[in-house]
Amino acid sequence: MSLKSQIIADTTVYLNINEFAEAVTFATAVGGEAIPINMVIDREADLDDDERGDALSASALGYIGVADATGVGYGNVIKAVNPSGFAETWTVIKIKSADFGMHEVVLTRDLRING
Repeated sequence: MSLKSQIIADTTVYLNINEFAEAVTFATAVGGEAIPINMVIDREADLDDDERGDALSASALGYIGVADATGVGYGNVIKAVNPSGFAETWTVIKIKSADFGMHEVVLTRDLRING
């Protein structure tokens, strides 16, 4: 087994809710059908300047299994509950990569609204 295939096989560890991931709902667009998936949301990610939110928004990096989220793209909606127990609604604003069995996406959410 090559290193690349081993890394792809290990995505099940990263996307396990008992390890790193959290259960979220994913919809391909506002009003689209929401499906439950496991996703890693890095709320403390070190993002590039053009990927960071402003004073009224928050930004994060998200990792989604390629097999879990077909059609991932700009405007997709992710609903999650943060570690403090508050509901969050994130929107995909950029797809950074789709390597090694996972999509790496930049997420944003409006801090002015509930969710």
